[in-house]
Amino acid sequence: MTHTTTANPETVDIMLSVSGFARSVGDGSPAVDQGVPMILTTASPREIDEQLAALYRRASQAEQLIAAAVIGLHHALGERALYRTRNRREWPTTTEQAVAAVRELGDTRVPRMAGGYTYADQLAKYTRAVDALAAARAEADPLDTEYARRPWPRFFVVQAHNGHVHSSMHCKTCNRNGVATDFGWNPALSGLSEAEAVAVLGPMLCTVCFPTAPVEWTIGRPAAATCDGSGKSPVKGSEQQFGGTWHGQCPTCNTIERTTMHGALRKHKPAA
Repeated sequence: MTHTTTANPETVDIMLSVSGFARSVGDGSPAVDQGVPMILTTASPREIDEQLAALYRRASQAEQLIAAAVIGLHHALGERALYRTRNRREWPTTTEQAVAAVRELGDTRVPRMAGGYTYADQLAKYTRAVDALAAARAEADPLDTEYARRPWPRFFVVQAHNGHVHSSMHCKTCNRNGVATDFGWNPALSGLSEAEAVAVLGPMLCTVCFPTAPVEWTIGRPAAATCDGSGKSPVKGSEQQFGGTWHGQCPTCNTIERTTMHGALRKHKPAA
């Protein structure tokens, strides 16, 4: 996480109170015993990363709210975005300029929005989201500082089909074209070995993050078996239409499968 606040070094070696932390996260995390402190210098990697994972979720949610609030500010001013690429758009004014313009309009009702919202209402949404992000980052600062003091192995999984396992969220193979990669934390594996992680997550280690890992730990999950009849023409005379979709009998496994617009059998698994 990139921080705009700096952790006070004196807080790193003192007890960080986690009383009521799980309630503030609201993500179904196990409840934390009331009043139980965590000493960062002796806490386990798992204990620290469990707290960080929850804080990063909070920060991610706040960033999404900020993005939505920024759009609301520009729309309130009657502005339209110009898309430069599919993932990059530009507004006529910067966020700072939009905030200043909306602040000046204050309690005036926004003419382009239903529900009687005022410009001040739109600004309040943005301010709350910014404050929530700052709060999450401030809570994460001492935890991140402790990790920097004594780094331990971490395993982040890209949230995509057959996503690789990375040692950090800053791998050069991720976060491309201005789009942030969606990672999943695995705090239960923090501090463990690569072998122990592979046993849980499969042979999906990124070769950039884990350059010394054996090849068998980086080969990925085996592809699902497909029937040899996939892509072939169905048995002659077996074609029939169900609900607007054509099907046919596979000449290899004899099952009835959907066909493509060109009449070939779609990819399917072998018959059990």
